[in-house]
Amino acid sequence: MKIISFLCLISAIVLIIAAIFHLPYGYYTLVRLFITITALYIVFNSYKNNTHWATVLFIVVSVLFNPIEPIFLKKQHWLYIDLIVSFFYLLIMILPFIKKKSMDSEFV
Repeated sequence: MKIISFLCLISAIVLIIAAIFHLPYGYYTLVRLFITITALYIVFNSYKNNTHWATVLFIVVSVLFNPIEPIFLKKQHWLYIDLIVSFFYLLIMILPFIKKKSMDSEFV
């Protein structure tokens, strides 16, 4: 995984976790923009790598977090969504290392 991709995923996780706290509305707009951009980046890469589950999952994330036509939910609902989406980002970040490790152990 490229270092830029890794840093973007870490930044997305940190921004989503920080969104759990009560912050100004502008912060949530920034989070929506950043998460939408990174989700679309993951969609592009997962489609290119034929990882269809990640493509569909992050299309849903990009629609949910889009800043152009925001979806308004209660703070409590966003809390659960933020935790789930941060888990998805963590999964996307860790999965290549798990696959690589399992492939290395198959040939031993």
